[in-house]
Amino acid sequence: MVTSNARLTDKQRVEKYLDYLEREWARVPQIAAEWAGWDEDDRLEFQVEWGIRDDRLADLGRFTRIGLLLPDQEARFDRLQELIARNRPRLEHLFASCYPGAPQAGLLKA
Repeated sequence: MVTSNARLTDKQRVEKYLDYLEREWARVPQIAAEWAGWDEDDRLEFQVEWGIRDDRLADLGRFTRIGLLLPDQEARFDRLQELIARNRPRLEHLFASCYPGAPQAGLLKA
């Protein structure tokens, strides 16, 4: 049985992940606009660190499947998935420009 304290912790974690991912995915157009001015090291670092965002997205997917999201969180997760669908092609293009022909590790499909 899930206690109320554990439920509160889950709710807080979901909120934190939603806030973080909404903010990060909303930044993709700005990042794309600035990308040409970044040096190769900054681009590589960003690409490697993007995997953290995809890990959080996978966690949210798992939380959804096991029923941890409250109705308002489910609605936010749906909107987040729409934001990702709009911005993922742009992000994949940026990553492909770093190493043309290389597999794009760290880009999970939502």
